[in-house]
Amino acid sequence: MANRYANLTPSKDISQDFRTIDAGFDKVQQEMDANKSTANSHIANTDVHVTAAKKASWDGHLANTDIHVTAAQKAAWDAKADGSTSTELAAHIADQEVHVTQADHDKLGSIETGAQVNQNAFAKVNDIEAADPSSQFYIVGGIGITVTTNPNTGEITVTATGSAAPGAHGITHTEHGADPIPTATLTEGGLLSAAQLAEIITHGELLDEHAAAITDLEDRLDAAEVVPVTLQPGLQVITVAKDARFQLGEIRGKTEVNGQGRIGLIGVENPYTIATSRNLLPPVYEWDQPSTMLLKIDGDYRVSGASDGSVASRHITCTISAFEGLTYSFSVEGTGWEGQARKGAFVYFLDSSKVRIDNVRHFEGTFTAPAGTAYMTVFLTLENGESPESPNYPIGSFTLSKPMLTIGTDPKPFQPQQKAMLALQTELHANPTDGTDPDVLFQQDGQYSKLTKWKKVELDGTLSWSFSGSFSGYKNVRIPLTEGVVGSGYATKYDGIGLMNRGGVSSDPTAADQFNIFSNGYLYLTVANANSGWGDAYTPTADEIKAYFWGWTMCNQDGSVPWSGGTKYWKTVGKTGVADTATLPTSQAPNRALYNLLYRLSKETVEPVVSEGCLSLAEGDNMVEVGTGIVLREGAIPVKIGSYYVFNSMQSGYTNNPLKFKVDMFLAIYNKNREVIPAEFNNTFFPYGRYRATIFDWQYTPESIYSVTYTKLDKSPIVPITGSLVANEKAQISDLTAGVAEALQRVSVVEQKKAEKDAPTWIESPLLNGWARHSAENPTFRYYKDASGRVNFEAVIRSGAVVTGTQIASMPDGYKPDIMQKIKCYSANGSANASGLIEFTTDGLVRIGTSGNGTYYNAILIFRGSYLAKG
Repeated sequence: MANRYANLTPSKDISQDFRTIDAGFDKVQQEMDANKSTANSHIANTDVHVTAAKKASWDGHLANTDIHVTAAQKAAWDAKADGSTSTELAAHIADQEVHVTQADHDKLGSIETGAQVNQNAFAKVNDIEAADPSSQFYIVGGIGITVTTNPNTGEITVTATGSAAPGAHGITHTEHGADPIPTATLTEGGLLSAAQLAEIITHGELLDEHAAAITDLEDRLDAAEVVPVTLQPGLQVITVAKDARFQLGEIRGKTEVNGQGRIGLIGVENPYTIATSRNLLPPVYEWDQPSTMLLKIDGDYRVSGASDGSVASRHITCTISAFEGLTYSFSVEGTGWEGQARKGAFVYFLDSSKVRIDNVRHFEGTFTAPAGTAYMTVFLTLENGESPESPNYPIGSFTLSKPMLTIGTDPKPFQPQQKAMLALQTELHANPTDGTDPDVLFQQDGQYSKLTKWKKVELDGTLSWSFSGSFSGYKNVRIPLTEGVVGSGYATKYDGIGLMNRGGVSSDPTAADQFNIFSNGYLYLTVANANSGWGDAYTPTADEIKAYFWGWTMCNQDGSVPWSGGTKYWKTVGKTGVADTATLPTSQAPNRALYNLLYRLSKETVEPVVSEGCLSLAEGDNMVEVGTGIVLREGAIPVKIGSYYVFNSMQSGYTNNPLKFKVDMFLAIYNKNREVIPAEFNNTFFPYGRYRATIFDWQYTPESIYSVTYTKLDKSPIVPITGSLVANEKAQISDLTAGVAEALQRVSVVEQKKAEKDAPTWIESPLLNGWARHSAENPTFRYYKDASGRVNFEAVIRSGAVVTGTQIASMPDGYKPDIMQKIKCYSANGSANASGLIEFTTDGLVRIGTSGNGTYYNAILIFRGSYLAKG
């Protein structure tokens, strides 16, 4: 029998299912216990216990929104007012009046008229807000501040005790506050303003910068620093941060055979370097000028002129070296150009042949040199067309002044050109074959010196030639030579052909055109009879050998060689045709080069080198030229042509006064060592070379001794110049100290030389051909040589023969000039006076000038001057 408490098996006896029955009774007991607990809980709660139906009715009653009252209450309410209770309650609820209890009504009725609603104790103090009527806040003393109270009087006292620094002022006391404290001044304290603080911060930053700069300066003053610099041949731009003096390191020699378009052995002759800074344009009197022009030079950097609009010569030009790809800035001032599109100032770029590259005019502004540029020409002119094809000739009076040409894109205010030069009067050689064993020029203790290893000799007619031997087809001649290394050397003929070096052997020569430095102290040289004009059986005299080395061939009258007897004639060596002269020549044949010999010295020597100037570089860009061939202060006598006195002129109809070498460019003219500003340098009026120079007649004084510095047209090898520039202040100070010491030393030398010059030892020369001292108070012909190697002479004489070529006196060895010197002289006969020339020849003759050089009288003859003695 099954139930939820126990499942008894019908077939079993109760005894057999006893345990099952026990388990069922246990489950019944458990269920009864649970029901009892539920009933107890139901009885214990206070809820009304109703039937399910009533509960549902009550739940619905509670859910509606009506007010629930008793029936008696409802009846009472219904009797009090019209309408239903529901309607009245709704109206009562909907009105806006406050419904209070009787107690609240009584309390409100007791409030007096004008009484206020209860408030918080305070609204807000700083950022503290009151939470309720009983909220509190507290006053607390800060640093150096105490707070005391008096409850009786309700007072609070805040006292600054001074026991500590007060805190920051309130914002009302700042410079923009309601009660600002005045800003501090130099005389009265106050508040620090924002501007003052910013200034203090700025000054602090500056102090930091200055401290760093001072530290850097201290470092720079600890050790001298120099920057090595190599100045290359030709032109270059050297940029320096500060003005600095170039300290020469060394210049090494070089020898070319038939180099630079010349014949012979050519060394590094008179090297120089010139730095141009600030303005690439020189003063306008150094510019090229046409023979006639409308412009007038009226200042170092100013020209002016008037134009009527016609086409006429109206310009001056300046051509300088330039670099392709380099940018230049050009400016010029002027008047009269108002209303014109541009001033009459522009630039053309030229190639290496000085041909315009593109024919484009570059007016004021910035421009870059095009490819192929080697030169540039600057024009100042009264023509201002945009191009040569579209010229424009304005009418009026105009000026052009302060032309300024600089390197770079930034135009600079006008400055005159600054030039610095270092020039060295020497010649540097090396082995012509491989360049080894060069001479070295160096600087030591402010003195320039040369370590000399080689010596060059021009084998001319001034040497002591003698006959040595005759061979078939040639002669052997010789001169003393004791200081050369036996068997060394290189030699060239008058035509540049090299001679064979026999190497110091003692055997006889084997052919013409050989040379030999022999151990007996002689140089031997063989000469072909076809060149000399001597036959095999003829023995030439010493003077005839000298004539050959002056460039002359002995010949017959018809010019044939060898000379066959009778009158002897001479012609320029290598010339075809008839003879030139029957007089034995004693000077160099025209347009004929000399034999050259270069040999190794048996003993190297250190020799002082004559120098001039100091190469100073200016801050910024410097155009630096390295070249050779400078001639320093060569004596010169100007000749009067019109209203000018002219140097280096070959103009026909006037006395010619060429310098020793053909002039490439004049650098300076001196009158007793004081530089003279020339009227012009001109290349159109028959100069000897490229230029002649002129001074105004008012600048000339007959008693003055003039000299010129210039560069030779004949060039020689150019080599680099090594050296250094100072790089910091310590080096600058050291350089300045050394420079002062060098200057003092030079002043001492100059003073010594001046003393020697002030009291020279004159040498009086015997007078020939009737010439005699003019009077006791006047000097006879006399001379002396100064420390620079210049021979100074003077004479006031009378009564001698005045036939052209008449010898007056002789100059000994060591006093003879390198080339013939023609010195201006004055003569008179009591009723007339004239000027002419006295000639000083290379073989020592002092004579009346040859035909065509002037008129001479013998009542009085005056001449004086100087020249550089032959080395």
